[in-house]
Amino acid sequence: MRQPPRLPVLAAALGLAAPAVFAMAPPLPCEGTEGGMTTHALTVLDPDTARSGVTVERYQVDMRPDASPQGVYRPVPAPVPALDGFFGVRVVHCASGTFLAIDTDQASVTVAAVLASTEHLRPLVQAGRRVGLSDLEAAVGAVYGRPIRLRDTEETCGCSTIFPDLRPPANRPFGERTDTKH
Repeated sequence: MRQPPRLPVLAAALGLAAPAVFAMAPPLPCEGTEGGMTTHALTVLDPDTARSGVTVERYQVDMRPDASPQGVYRPVPAPVPALDGFFGVRVVHCASGTFLAIDTDQASVTVAAVLASTEHLRPLVQAGRRVGLSDLEAAVGAVYGRPIRLRDTEETCGCSTIFPDLRPPANRPFGERTDTKH
């Protein structure tokens, strides 16, 4: 009878195969900058159904090399004073164009899972329903305290990609923005 491979042999085999798998994976959507802020690690509040209308992503000030010979990267001034020096997560309510910037070092997928499990959002997420802005604000406030609340006049890449039907009519479509690099 053949014995199953021992863990070191299996780990070595998986380690050799992993680079090929990752090399073939497409780039994640919406990695880049929007309005002078870096965005990455896009997820949604409800990854099983993707019906909530809420995106969650890492969000931070853009970093650029300075003029020194060492080319040290320094934060670029944020588009609004409230975001100067900001490194955290933004939670975007796509239907209203409102986003809540949370000062946290947690991964965006962790923030999404934590918010989705709150008493404010759990019933909506489990039912596969859209999340209202007041419910979202209540969940963020209950877990993370007071966020920076901003209303965008332009559609985000995440909302355009995942919830294109929810763009507020007054917001410029993502494809027409001139302040992005993706």
